[in-house]
Amino acid sequence: MFILLAVGMAVVAAATGFVGRPTLSSDELEAVCGMARLCSDQGRCQEALAIYRLLLKRTKELPFVRLGLARVYFQSADFARAEKEYRAVLQSDPLSPVALYNLGCLLQVAGRTDEALECLRRFQRCYGNLLPELSRQAGDIIPDFAIGQNRQDARRGR
Repeated sequence: MFILLAVGMAVVAAATGFVGRPTLSSDELEAVCGMARLCSDQGRCQEALAIYRLLLKRTKELPFVRLGLARVYFQSADFARAEKEYRAVLQSDPLSPVALYNLGCLLQVAGRTDEALECLRRFQRCYGNLLPELSRQAGDIIPDFAIGQNRQDARRGR
């Protein structure tokens, strides 16, 4: 446990060293994001969040930093913050395929069916031909939602 904590602190310290520089090259930015993704992939969400938050202070308008932060929030079941970050990306890029798809999935998990359907359908309309695998997955989710929504509407007398 102590070793993992020490390694985690070292990763955050390394990222902080990069982020503390006056400017970051694209390679350095990619390396720091890679550190955050690695932490996230290993389930070390607090470390990933610390790195992404540092980056966000420096690079507010870079969508991939917000997407990474949203992914970790989603992974940590902090759906409100994840949604906020996905929506911030969509504010600057209304057709971001990653933000549309992931927001749709997040809204599905949160039980917000109508909004989830809207995101996933928008994703399919925009990217169905370009990203066929994700479009197929979105297409698999949509009928399940529609069936569930129709059952809920029937119970409510709609």
